[in-house]
Amino acid sequence: MTDHIATCDSYTWPQTGLTYDTSGIFSQRFTNAVGCDSTYTLDLRILPSYQIEDTIAECGAYLWPIDGSNYDHTGRYSKRFITRDGCDSTYTLVLDIRPQHLFVDTVITNQDYLWDVNNTTYTQSGIYTQKFLTSFDCDSVHILDLRINKSTDIFFPNIISPDGINGFFTGYSHNTTITIASLSVYDRWGNLLFLKENFPTNEPLLGWNGKFQGRDVVPGVFTWLAVIRLPDGYTSTLSGDVTVVR
Repeated sequence: MTDHIATCDSYTWPQTGLTYDTSGIFSQRFTNAVGCDSTYTLDLRILPSYQIEDTIAECGAYLWPIDGSNYDHTGRYSKRFITRDGCDSTYTLVLDIRPQHLFVDTVITNQDYLWDVNNTTYTQSGIYTQKFLTSFDCDSVHILDLRINKSTDIFFPNIISPDGINGFFTGYSHNTTITIASLSVYDRWGNLLFLKENFPTNEPLLGWNGKFQGRDVVPGVFTWLAVIRLPDGYTSTLSGDVTVVR
């Protein structure tokens, strides 16, 4: 008598109680109650199942191709599947996620700034980045958010008298390399009364004369907005109010 068996991993043959984990042909002889010999044969095919383990170290996150998932935490992850012979198998991912870093330095200053991260001196406001590698060779980034508010050394009067000595509104500075990129004056309702661009300081006749469309404005308080350009190209925005008296 022959048993033809195909099974996964291992098989316990009832005739002997023995467990087999390899394919083969196994025989067992028996003697029945009347003394006749009999032979049992096991024709066994062991079908493999798989226990596969991947050990991965990755920076930041890891896309596991087995299940298409993106993992960003260290851990142990498993995925079960069935072989073509119907045997249960398991893929296991042993994952070590190594950190990437993002550092941001926010700096507000009134002068050039030496960033000790890369030993570079910056003269203008801006966003600057420096890439580096961690001890695990993971790409990381250090960001400098820099705002330089340099002193403009400029003065705008808060009162003018168009009929008197101080009859024009403009900016005055000891630094003659400072220029006025734009100067605008508004009434209390926000209407633009005056706009002039790209002219030097300390030139009263280039400023506002207290008129709108050739007519004297009614005495009162007016707001102004000025964009100042420094010698290094840096610009600064100033604002305030000016009173017109007659």
